[in-house]
Amino acid sequence: PNAAVDFGHPDANLWIQPWDGVSQPQFQDEAAGKSVTLKGQPVAVAFDAAGKYVVQSREPASLLFEDGTSVTLSKESHADTGHTLFHMDSGIGISCSSCHPEGGEDGHVWRFPEGLRRTLPLEGGVMERAPFHWDGTLGDMDALVSEVMVKRMAVVTQPSEAQVKVLGSFLEQLPALPAAEGVDPAAISRGESLFRRADVQCASCHVGPQYTDNQLQDVGTGGSFVTPSLIGVGLRTALFHDGCAATIERRFGACGGTAHGKPELLSGSERADLIAFLRSL
Repeated sequence: PNAAVDFGHPDANLWIQPWDGVSQPQFQDEAAGKSVTLKGQPVAVAFDAAGKYVVQSREPASLLFEDGTSVTLSKESHADTGHTLFHMDSGIGISCSSCHPEGGEDGHVWRFPEGLRRTLPLEGGVMERAPFHWDGTLGDMDALVSEVMVKRMAVVTQPSEAQVKVLGSFLEQLPALPAAEGVDPAAISRGESLFRRADVQCASCHVGPQYTDNQLQDVGTGGSFVTPSLIGVGLRTALFHDGCAATIERRFGACGGTAHGKPELLSGSERADLIAFLRSL
């Protein structure tokens, strides 16, 4: 039957289906051949040397042991409606976090009616990267929630304005991943100079703190797409809307398009420096 899920916020009741009112998170204990029902908001599970599980819960903050004992990690509440919405089962066995674990991306290229689409990350200030999706058809969070959560994920009722706002606030505070380690600082500095060189044209579209102009551009990769942010680009290959470039290096090959800046002006060593800079973002 339909039932309301109370997210602990005066405007945060969302009807979903199916919901039995008492369901709790579960994980599959393969060693014991059974499903284990958990309390709270589990965020991690591990097994000790004896094969006994230990579960970390976010809210309440605690460690839950297989023998039924628990350890409180904090008495401070971390309840967050946005976090709950993001991790909530939509009713068909998926959540936002299914494709965006920890707010990131699953590394997959998905086949949609409009074509192949590489999952984009949400960390590091996603609200500054609107319009959303590769084709820029979702201008704001309201449009994104209506298209993705309601139409694709089958949440029965459109989330309220307050729910959409707190979901956006939750996403906005997700920190960017740390840059790749072991990149030569001198190469990064040289690469940044090349990136910003007017004739190379990287910074014509990849501008500002998010390294995107938020505009549709056709660089010869098969259509017009919103300039993707370069924040964390060194950690999220494959690249482009269809995942064509398995590495940053391959961005400068056939996958890179026919009108994607002027990287042909760079020597091999200069290109290596530019790649070092990109990996540092």
